[in-house]
Amino acid sequence: MARLALQLSTNQVYLLNVLHGRKVSRPMISKIAKALNIPNLPTLYELFLKDRKNKSKKPRGKGKIPLGGGESNADARRQEE
Repeated sequence: MARLALQLSTNQVYLLNVLHGRKVSRPMISKIAKALNIPNLPTLYELFLKDRKNKSKKPRGKGKIPLGGGESNADARRQEE
């Protein structure tokens, strides 16, 4: 990893963050693809980013019904009874 970082003239930590998906850098992925002779890496990276974006669209609120006025779901249930 250190050799690749030196070859790409970048910080090793930054390189690892890009490879692990913690940072997004299309230019760095293109440089890695050229250095390692993996021509389809940018395409695979785009698919990874698209998949990651789709997975992040989860319903929020963990199933709780949003209530105004600061009352809890338990209070709302008691009022319904």
